Amino acid sequence: GLAGLDKVAATIVVVFIFLAAIEILSSNVRALASGRAEIAHEHAHGLKGPSKLLTAGLIGLVVAGYLGSGFYYVRPEEKAVVRRLGRVLAESRGPGLHYRLPYPFDRVNMVKTTIVREVSTDRRLLLSGDENLVEVNIAVHYRVSDPVKYLLKVLRPDALVREAAQASIRKTVGHTRIDDLLTIGRKEILAQTKKILQ
Repeated sequence: GLAGLDKVAATIVVVFIFLAAIEILSSNVRALASGRAEIAHEHAHGLKGPSKLLTAGLIGLVVAGYLGSGFYYVRPEEKAVVRRLGRVLAESRGPGLHYRLPYPFDRVNMVKTTIVREVSTDRRLLLSGDENLVEVNIAVHYRVSDPVKYLLKVLRPDALVREAAQASIRKTVGHTRIDDLLTIGRKEILAQTKKILQ
């Protein structure tokens, strides 16, 4: 039931297979160099001195690699949201090289905060304030100001923005006459829709 446990188990199995392969290779090389077949005899007595050093070195490399996996880089257009055992750490981290506790303790999600995102609604027939039908669609451009809320407080942020845009344009169009919608009232309609949407 633990997510990612397969990766950890696979890594451990790969390390053991690699250690066994090194031991078999070193035993065979020693047997070939001495001209005798001592392979079965060495395996019966366990690891010798150089093999113990090699094993310790490999274990050290695995531990160093695991600890080194905690480094991550945040690009200038991003902010990082770090969660330790599911709880968000106090601040989102800005650009640069950072360190977190390796998997499975900390998780890092990158959120692009400087790019302008776009969401557009489908064309819909709406009823204007003077009971005329008008076909309307709206495109919303926005930036993420709070990466924690964007990432964790809403399941599908773009869908939420799209639904809120449809509701705001529906309300604005429902209180506006068709002549204003099609001519000089567009700027006011956009300003009112933006106010309601925000």
